Amino acid sequence: LHERLSMLLFRRMGLPAPRESYAKLYVNSEYSGLYVVMEEIDNTFLDRVFGEHGGCLYGYNWIDEYRFEYLGDDPALYAPARFEPKKPVSGLDPDALVEMIRTINLSPDDAFGPQVSQYLNLDLFLKHLAVENYLSEGDGIVGYAGMNNFYLYRLQGTKQFRLIAWDKDVTFG
Repeated sequence: LHERLSMLLFRRMGLPAPRESYAKLYVNSEYSGLYVVMEEIDNTFLDRVFGEHGGCLYGYNWIDEYRFEYLGDDPALYAPARFEPKKPVSGLDPDALVEMIRTINLSPDDAFGPQVSQYLNLDLFLKHLAVENYLSEGDGIVGYAGMNNFYLYRLQGTKQFRLIAWDKDVTFG
């Protein structure tokens, strides 16, 4: 129920999130339980939500406590371990990911908004954070043990990234 209600709220707020439904599972005609069926984050999802699928899709992998700190210019410090490229995608470019993280961390206060806006729609990012806060999400983008449970999609032909909600089974904590 946590997962389904959370994703429904993200979508109602105009934020990217997979569709979900319930399914009764039977094994050899014997009822095994009620399960959640979740839409995959794939080209079909990207086409439905963004009207394209030619950009870069990354799934975030929790390795240790990490909060978008700038680790240096080497793309290998970020991808594929933390930000795993998902297939099939075209235009894979971890340099844009490094540029975004560097800009988030090194922009001066008076230029932060304009500089970071090259990479993130700050209104959508703040809306995502607000929904996670409302849901008491402790395992999301600002989780208690670092970031977790999201995808990043860089729109085709741009430097703009979008967050995609994922795995909200511990909300309402």
